[in-house]
Amino acid sequence: MGFPIRRKVFLLTVALSLALIGAAVFISYALYSNRVRRDVEEGCKGAAENMAVELENYHAEFIISIQQQIDQLYQENVGEIEKWSDEFEDLEERNAFFETLTASVFPARGKLGLSYEKSVFLGNYNNLRAMLNISSTGVGMQDAQVFYLDRQRQYMVHLVDSVASQSPLHHPPGSISEMDEDFITHCLDRDTAEAYTVSDYFSMAACPVRIEGLNAPVYIMFTDNLEEAYSHRQGFMWTVALVLLGSTALLALVYLLFVDRFVAKNIEKLSSATESFTAQMEEKTSLQPVPAQVKTRDELGALSDRLDLMQNKLVEYVETIGEKTAREESMRAELNLAARIQREALPLSGFEAGIFRIDSFLKPAKEVGGDLYDYFLVDEDHLFFVVADVSGKGVPAALFMMRGKELIKAHAGAGHSPGEIAEAVNKELCKGNEEGLFITAFFGLAEISTGRLTYARAGHEQPFLMRGGKAKQISEESNFMLGLFDNFDFAEDSLMLEAGDRLLVFTDGLNEGINPRQEAFGYERIQTVLEESRGNALPDLVEALTRFSEGEEQFDDVTLLQLSVGTPCPPPDAGEGGPPPKAVVGGGDSCPPPDAGEGGPPPKAVVGGGDLHPTPTWTFSPPSYQDITTVCDALHEWLPGASPENLAQLCMVTDEIMNNCISYAYKGVAKPRLQITLERTEKAACLNFADNGNPYNPLASDSDDHLEKDILTRGAGGMGIPFIKSFADNVRYEYKDGENRLRVEKRIIAPEPDKSG
Repeated sequence: MGFPIRRKVFLLTVALSLALIGAAVFISYALYSNRVRRDVEEGCKGAAENMAVELENYHAEFIISIQQQIDQLYQENVGEIEKWSDEFEDLEERNAFFETLTASVFPARGKLGLSYEKSVFLGNYNNLRAMLNISSTGVGMQDAQVFYLDRQRQYMVHLVDSVASQSPLHHPPGSISEMDEDFITHCLDRDTAEAYTVSDYFSMAACPVRIEGLNAPVYIMFTDNLEEAYSHRQGFMWTVALVLLGSTALLALVYLLFVDRFVAKNIEKLSSATESFTAQMEEKTSLQPVPAQVKTRDELGALSDRLDLMQNKLVEYVETIGEKTAREESMRAELNLAARIQREALPLSGFEAGIFRIDSFLKPAKEVGGDLYDYFLVDEDHLFFVVADVSGKGVPAALFMMRGKELIKAHAGAGHSPGEIAEAVNKELCKGNEEGLFITAFFGLAEISTGRLTYARAGHEQPFLMRGGKAKQISEESNFMLGLFDNFDFAEDSLMLEAGDRLLVFTDGLNEGINPRQEAFGYERIQTVLEESRGNALPDLVEALTRFSEGEEQFDDVTLLQLSVGTPCPPPDAGEGGPPPKAVVGGGDSCPPPDAGEGGPPPKAVVGGGDLHPTPTWTFSPPSYQDITTVCDALHEWLPGASPENLAQLCMVTDEIMNNCISYAYKGVAKPRLQITLERTEKAACLNFADNGNPYNPLASDSDDHLEKDILTRGAGGMGIPFIKSFADNVRYEYKDGENRLRVEKRIIAPEPDKSG
């Protein structure tokens, strides 16, 4: 647990308490300071008002006289007055200047020959100073003074000051002070006494003196320093802070106890119940609900009830999803098995009969599909083939396809013509077809000795015939689909195939394949690929369709079948009545040498006992899924003596290995490359797979126990290597020179039976 809720609540409570105490102290400080300032301002204001009345009633003549005399001196010596009013460094020189300046107004003490008026004037001046001093010091103020205004220069011209002349704060008669706008606004531009506090240091109040005959407005001003008034503020603040701290601490303790009892403990119960329940899920044991046991009638109690309900529902859901997953895994395994059975039921690509060769390709849209192809020899001179497409996809289409395949094989094997086969199969499919499924098909019967092809088309796509470098579609007219109407006569058509011809039969999954822009692959692209390809065009068509789709999901099965016509080759001693000519099948360009006997080229064969023969190597960079068909087709050519069953198993092993390599090996690899080498001896074959993908040993995680588990309980995957080992005789892996190297050995010729007993 990183940071318990109790600690968080404690820290939050302390933080809030300190914040509240700080706020309370700040507010108290502001209120106290404001009250003190207001009291001082009121004192200054009251003193100024009383003194203004005193001056108006008893000192009017003196005020007029001194203002007139000082103003005359001020106007005559304003420059010198400005200079000495600013120089406070030498107080004695400053006072001496203003004594000299006002000597005519205030003669020196003890001077003989003073007139009665001058004596009275001096007496009034001294009495006024004393009265101002008594008024200011009696109420604890700092200063009281009388001044008049010079509006033009914004100066206060001092007349009488209560401060002693020895003090730096004394303003001699005739000295000046600058006035700021705030002071003028708050105190001077008023008809009554007004107070004003400057920067929380001192307060002042000024009141106009209303005397007729004055040259300029005269004011009485009292000033008080706030420092002494604030001297008790610190003690008051400490008292307030301690009282608040004690009360807040008590409330915080009560709050903490409440949170711990009714919140933290209940949250711990909820957390413990959740932890126990999730531990069961991590241990993958059977889930059992863990009640939180919170019995309060608040939000936590409601949360506890909902948590218990959620656990019960989750237990039910896990049980349900487990059963569903088991069913899905079983169904997936069965579908994979059905797909493998379906693939194994189809003939291998590269079938040869006389001058004819058939290459084939099928890729279902789902695990199992509704497309089919088949070909086989009806007799020594007739090769039958069919390509069909069942309506729909998936399991229903696959089952209907298998039914149609068996019917087609049965009727074709009986020697019927394509039209007769179509008619017979159609009647059988119409029986019990409640779902309304149908099949489109192309039936072909090729005569090996003459090259004549007889065919019937039942609603299927028109095949392409490649002849002389040009491709065009054949069979303009079409019969009806199979399985819908039981009374239908299916027409036949025929054509003569020539050496070098190639006939492409396909299902609509090719021409109707789409890209992300919902554009169809179309017939023109098929024609272009055919005309540009040489030999087996199926890999080129698959690659072109893959590039065109740009990763768009395949929505229909794709089936391709190419019938290639070879060139007959003469026998070594071809003459009249000689054996029939051999043929180069599939568009080859050379015949076997005429005198291939003893001392001729070595026969083709492989690894595992016997001399090694020339071996082929295939390199794909990057490898693709259609390359699987290329390799499997080549195995049929290079292993002509192999038994069909062993050759089919070797092809399935190749399919599995290449599929896994293409799908998983090259994550983060810039230039994927796969190289496959075939080695042969007389009775065995060896395939060496080398890829530059990420290092991975498939044999390290392999366990055959996986196959022994019940299909409903074993997990998905893990079937590839057991499948390969079941078909191969030996499998070895090594990582060398930056390559994964997998070697698979397979006996291709069955051993001779033991006759010793």
